[in-house]
Amino acid sequence: PRSGGRKHLGIDITAARGTPVYAVRTGTITKRNLDYPSSLAGNALYLTVGDGTYFFYAHLDQFADGIGVGVH
Repeated sequence: PRSGGRKHLGIDITAARGTPVYAVRTGTITKRNLDYPSSLAGNALYLTVGDGTYFFYAHLDQFADGIGVGVH
């Protein structure tokens, strides 16, 4: 359970800081968030695949060069 009635529907995978993250499927980055005070996700992005399913990657240390909205 989370505050405000929210639910955590994801699967958290932990790794040492600086470990590279790879996409689970081929898709397009449709949203990118930068960390800010009180952010729940920190640096995060959405990867959307052809059927509309999206994957949410949160609590990222940083983004690799060239990673942004529209990148396939």
